[in-house]
Amino acid sequence: MGTITKPIKSVRGKLFFTLCVVVLSIILFLILVNNLVLETYYQYTKSNNLKTVFQTINQIYNGEMKVENIVDELDKISISNNFDIIVKDKNDIAIYLSNKDYLSNIRKIIDFWGMNRAHEYEVIESTNEIEIRKIKDIETRIS
Repeated sequence: MGTITKPIKSVRGKLFFTLCVVVLSIILFLILVNNLVLETYYQYTKSNNLKTVFQTINQIYNGEMKVENIVDELDKISISNNFDIIVKDKNDIAIYLSNKDYLSNIRKIIDFWGMNRAHEYEVIESTNEIEIRKIKDIETRIS
């Protein structure tokens, strides 16, 4: 039995085939880089950003940095860095929550205080003063 496919003989066909292979390989490379490298880079930079914000918040609460309104400053920090800030006292009671939309996010707040399942959050870094968690939204699976 002979081969059914014809070899590509024209320059246009060879160029089209080569261009398709190059474009598909670039797309595959970008998907691999996005999945393997960029997520860890994003976590690393966000974790370092959280540490500097933690030091800034400590300076505000200890009176080392003067601000007119602490709540407004915490809101600005939360919005500009795109993360939620939860300040708790020594008795584990929330003093401040940057997320003011309680009605739509009440489930997330309850889940945050009662998290005991490992698939809901991952502790990225933990010390005596700070704990950085990667929290997954149950409904959207977004971290």
